[in-house]
Amino acid sequence: MLITPATVLVPKPSDFPHREDIEDLLQKRREANITQGFIIRQNKTPLLPFAFTADININNNRLWQLFLALAEDLPTSVCCTYGLSGEDPVTTDYLPKADILSTFSRFELELTMDCSFEYSLLYHTKAMLMEVAVTEAKYIKFSGSDKGTLLQKMDAFGLMETRSISFIDEHPKVVLPLRQVVPAARRTADVIWSFNRAFGVEQ
Repeated sequence: MLITPATVLVPKPSDFPHREDIEDLLQKRREANITQGFIIRQNKTPLLPFAFTADININNNRLWQLFLALAEDLPTSVCCTYGLSGEDPVTTDYLPKADILSTFSRFELELTMDCSFEYSLLYHTKAMLMEVAVTEAKYIKFSGSDKGTLLQKMDAFGLMETRSISFIDEHPKVVLPLRQVVPAARRTADVIWSFNRAFGVEQ
């Protein structure tokens, strides 16, 4: 079973009293293959210059290491996106990747456990699109064209391609505010403010 952030709880029927089908949904969750691994899907939008996307589940205590490993393959100048789940993200100008990662690394706790927050590194030209993104459910979505390099990274982390894999945002879940679990964590709004300041985004 996948190790999820401490902010994500397995729901009880009483958590969704308005859903008459909650017992069936929770049974499907119990039967789902929510485990470490990945699935690759070919790009079916030819106007976008990438070959595939990979959705990747990894134990939460290894999420940051995998994000950094995948970021190694992006060019040295990238933009980043970040923001609250369900809202339009901030997209920065192109900046040195090392500077972005240096700023991100100061907020590793919040970036790996705050399930209201999403972020990515992105490189997009007419000829190529590469992105490594962390969803609000804290799994990784990777877009690119070099499948061989991706598979090498997956092998290095002991991750197997699993066609039957499932992700926690496909099922009911209870999400706690990060500061309820880790009182010393920074508020999401403060993280966004810090990123805006570091990346030259108008407040």
